[in-house]
Amino acid sequence: MKKFRYTNPVPCPVSLKGGIDVHMHEGGEYELPADNGYVKRLVAQGYLVEVADEPKPVTKSKDK
Repeated sequence: MKKFRYTNPVPCPVSLKGGIDVHMHEGGEYELPADNGYVKRLVAQGYLVEVADEPKPVTKSKDK
């Protein structure tokens, strides 16, 4: 599963194998199987763009 951003202005309801049902809207981010044929087609058409994992912020511990 990878995170994708939907870029098409037309909403898209999707039912994928494995019981994954999503209703995608422009700008929304969704966890989808990258190896799924339909997902691959949407990527090829430019309607889905993979979102890079954002690095988690480093927090410094305070010594008291």
